[in-house]
Amino acid sequence: MRDKEVISALSKAAPLGSRFVISWMSGAPLVFVLTVRRKLTHRVAHVFGHSNLWLDAGIAGEHLVLAAHALGLGTCWIGWFNEKKVRELVDIPRSYEVVALIPCGYPAEEPEPRTRKNLNQIYSIERFGTSEGMDEIS
Repeated sequence: MRDKEVISALSKAAPLGSRFVISWMSGAPLVFVLTVRRKLTHRVAHVFGHSNLWLDAGIAGEHLVLAAHALGLGTCWIGWFNEKKVRELVDIPRSYEVVALIPCGYPAEEPEPRTRKNLNQIYSIERFGTSEGMDEIS
């Protein structure tokens, strides 16, 4: 989406309390609206386990974000929005669901590097919640 008026409206299509968080989005020159279409195979997949529909959308969105970063562009995943308003603003058919909004543009300033958690805080080895042996692989 490149239409400035629609981008401004998208930045206001957030649940009460989070509008101030994404109000900066109105300054983005481009906003990707990531959608998925739930087909019969995705509906049936739940009978046999689970559907990878949202996982696939996340992979596609993250590839988009990584490609933008490689070009020096900044992005931000936004998953808290009023789907009905987004749907109306962008004329999204009922057969599609909105996964995320991803504003994209050149950052106004260089963000500060964030501290990262240790691997043993985010990974488990062999059993959930155990990280013994993490030092051997990191």
